[in-house]
Amino acid sequence: MAISGAAAAPRMGTLTSQRYTTLLAMLNVRLGYWLRKPKRGWSWNSTPGATYFARELSGMMNEEAAFLNLSDGGHLENLGLYELLRRRCRYIIVIDGEADIEHQFTGLLNAIQMAKIDLGVKVEPDLSDLRTGDDRFKRAHFAMARIDYGIQQNGIAVQGLLLVIKLAMTGNEPELLMKYQNENLTFPHQSTAQQIFSEAQFEAYRLLGEHAAEAAFDPLLAGNTSTRAVQWMHELAKRLVP
Repeated sequence: MAISGAAAAPRMGTLTSQRYTTLLAMLNVRLGYWLRKPKRGWSWNSTPGATYFARELSGMMNEEAAFLNLSDGGHLENLGLYELLRRRCRYIIVIDGEADIEHQFTGLLNAIQMAKIDLGVKVEPDLSDLRTGDDRFKRAHFAMARIDYGIQQNGIAVQGLLLVIKLAMTGNEPELLMKYQNENLTFPHQSTAQQIFSEAQFEAYRLLGEHAAEAAFDPLLAGNTSTRAVQWMHELAKRLVP
């Protein structure tokens, strides 16, 4: 789990620095949020006290305490993919909206690398259609890959499917989107430093997301009109996965 807006905290997942943990806590740079562990149930002691501030000062946090400290998802990875792979989900859809103007897929590839190292799960996506093209337009909004979970205890090899939808301009967008992109050349990878969107900017991202999803969920692409997600994913894989 993660919580939005907690980009700076004494404990920041893979970005934690023991050198600065105590300093950040003392300076009250504590944007993380303490939440009571659901399995503990209700208690009169419904808020964390000084003990938990001491935990932040020392960095001594664990999953066994009554309260858990949540910070920004980017302190591990922004997409939520790692946890889905850890749970061995068979069908996963990832929507990658990170600011990635050079199309390096840093967040996605980091999550895949961590899953391989920590969990032994292998994913080898072909992202060439999402990366290639001229400076403005890419060839596709999405790509698909097989997930190899390895051999289970019963001797059966378990696989899954990963669909990645990436915010990108392919050149067949509605005219309003083309107009906005012509006026804002970094769209749709504008810096996250822009915390307040204008009405036009918000609508542009919403419209692009709708356009990309409609392309991925086009019944003609999957070769059928089934509304069952499992069947649709398999039909789509026949056309996208070698």
